[in-house]
Amino acid sequence: MSLVVDSYRDDDAQWMFPRQTLRLTEQLLRASYPALARRIHHALTLGSMHRTQPHAFNYASLTYTLDALIITQIIAALTEIGRRWVAHPEDHPASFQSLKGLLHQWIDLGDWIVCHSDLKT
Repeated sequence: MSLVVDSYRDDDAQWMFPRQTLRLTEQLLRASYPALARRIHHALTLGSMHRTQPHAFNYASLTYTLDALIITQIIAALTEIGRRWVAHPEDHPASFQSLKGLLHQWIDLGDWIVCHSDLKT
């Protein structure tokens, strides 16, 4: 069984994912989750070649590069990083609020996928 996102519709234009979120997430994941960081880098590279919005991807186009499984893994990795930051806040100079904001953006993308998907067998 696979998860397939419905085709992009004009009413979905409001659903945009900031490139800056992708860049920050890539940087955060680079040390502990290099494979996920590479996937994000790949999405940014492809997005630069097919740029329709200078500062964001629409959700549908991003899910062609980062599928539901990868997005779930990114959310899990960010959650684990957050858990480590809470356990040892003195070791992490970055803002926990910034990490929380990133995590919420990824969760919103995951919610959008669920709402715009069909389960295909």
